[in-house]
Amino acid sequence: MQEELSLRQVLAIEDTPGLEEFVCPDTGIVLWALIRSVFIRTIMSDRLYGTALESQSGHRGALGGASKVTKATRIARAFLHNAITPIGASPVVVMSSGARVAWHDDHYFNCLGEYFVDSAPQSTLLIEEMFKWRWPFPRQRRKILLHTPLRVTGALSGRRNAARYRPDSEALVELAFARAKTLLDYKATDAQKAWLVRLCSTAGGSLATRVDSYRRILTRAGAKLLVKEEACYGGPDNASAMIAARQLGIATAEYQHGSISAGHNVYNFGAALMESAAFRKTLPDYFLSYGPWWSSQVNAPVKHVSIGSPHRDTVVDAGKTAADSRNVLILGDGIETAHYLSMASALAKQLAGRLDVVFRPHPLERAAVIAAHPDYVAGAVMIDRNQDIYQSFKTSCAVVSEVSTGLFEAVGLVKSIFIWDTPKSRFAYPSHPFFRFQTVDQLAEAVIAGSGAMDAARNEQIWSACWRTRYRDFLAAVGAIQSHGGD
Repeated sequence: MQEELSLRQVLAIEDTPGLEEFVCPDTGIVLWALIRSVFIRTIMSDRLYGTALESQSGHRGALGGASKVTKATRIARAFLHNAITPIGASPVVVMSSGARVAWHDDHYFNCLGEYFVDSAPQSTLLIEEMFKWRWPFPRQRRKILLHTPLRVTGALSGRRNAARYRPDSEALVELAFARAKTLLDYKATDAQKAWLVRLCSTAGGSLATRVDSYRRILTRAGAKLLVKEEACYGGPDNASAMIAARQLGIATAEYQHGSISAGHNVYNFGAALMESAAFRKTLPDYFLSYGPWWSSQVNAPVKHVSIGSPHRDTVVDAGKTAADSRNVLILGDGIETAHYLSMASALAKQLAGRLDVVFRPHPLERAAVIAAHPDYVAGAVMIDRNQDIYQSFKTSCAVVSEVSTGLFEAVGLVKSIFIWDTPKSRFAYPSHPFFRFQTVDQLAEAVIAGSGAMDAARNEQIWSACWRTRYRDFLAAVGAIQSHGGD
C-alpha cells in the first residue's frame, strides 16, 4: 500500500540543485518554471484523482470550447481591437484570465480584475483573456486590451523554435522523473514524458517572442506596476511577463484569486529552487492576499501585502444569510462530478424533511451538469441556479466541499462549514480551520447538531477589511500613483 501523498514529499524533488540549471539562453528564464506546475499536477492526477488534471490535447480550460472558425474570427478581431484601442498613460497594468467575466445589466464585468481598474480607472490598463473564446464586450470602459494576440504570437514562435530547446527539455524531464521514481516510487509513462518534452520545447521556443511582446506593451502603457493574475503559476506566459517587467524596472504583483495553502504547489517550493536567483526572477515582487492567514500558509519568496477581497466586499450584504436558510450547499470541484453528486444524494436522503441539499457545480463542470439536468434537479438534490456564489450563501445554513475556495468564501457568511476529509483535501489543506468529516453519516449528524461554526477572530485573519484603501495605499507605496492624488 502506497503512503498517502503530501506536497512536501513532491517538493523534495526540488530540494537538490539541478532542475534550475536548464536555462533559456536568450531570456535567462529557468526552463523548469515552464513545466513545474504541470509536472506536479501529473503526479497529483495519478495519486490523488485518478483522472487527468491537465489535458495533453491542450483543449481544457481557458482556450477550449470553440470551433476553428470561431477561434480564427476571434483572433483576427482581437488583433484589430488591440491595434485601434487607445490606452494613453497607464502606470498600472492589470492582467486577468477572464474566467470570472459576467453579464451585469447592459455590459460585461470582470469580477476578478476589474475592481482594481475601478480603484484607479484613469491610471489603469486592463489586459484580459478571452475565456473560452468569449468576446467580452460591451464594457463600461474601452481601456481594455485582449491577451489573445500575445498568446498567438508566442505559440507560433514556440512551434518554429521548439527543436532548439528539445535536448535540454529531454534532459530536464528525464531528471525530474528520475527523482520522482527515487523519492516517490512514481514511474512515468513514455507518453507522459513525451508530452512534457513537447510542452517544454515549444514553451522554451516562445520565450524570446513573449518577452519582447510584453516589453512593447508595457512600454506603450508607460507602466510602473504590473499586477498579474496567476503570476506565480509559471508557464511561458507568466515567466515572460515577470522577466519583461524586471528588464524595464517595473514592479510586479499577483492578486489572490482563490484559495492558497501549504498544499498548493504554485506557492510552495523546494529548498534548491528557493535559493535560485534565476528562478526567483520568474516570480512577482508582491502577493496581494485576502488576509494574513493566507500568507502564513506558503513559502513563496515574495513580499506579502494583505488587501482583502474586492469581489467579496462588494457583493456581501450586511445581513449575511437569510432568516429561512435551510440549504446545505455542496460545492463541486470541476473534476469528479459524479462522486460529488453521489455524496449529495446520500446526504439528501438522511436530511429529508429537515434540510435541503443543493449542489453547486464548479464553473468547469457547470455547462455539463445543467445539460444533464435541465430542470435543475438530480433526484433529491437541487442544482444551484445562482451565477454568483454569494447569492447561494444567503440561503445556506451549511457549506460542504473537499478543496473548493468556496469553503473560505463562506467564512463569516454561513453558519457551518464542513470539509470532506480525504487524501485530496489533506494534500491541499494540511492546515485549515474547518470541521472535518469522512462519511455521509458523520456529515449528516454534524449538520443536524449545528456543528462547524467559525469564530469572528478567524474571519478577520482570513478576510482583511477596506480592500480599496489598502490597494490604493499599495499603489502609492510602489510609486504607481501619487499618495494623495486623484484618479
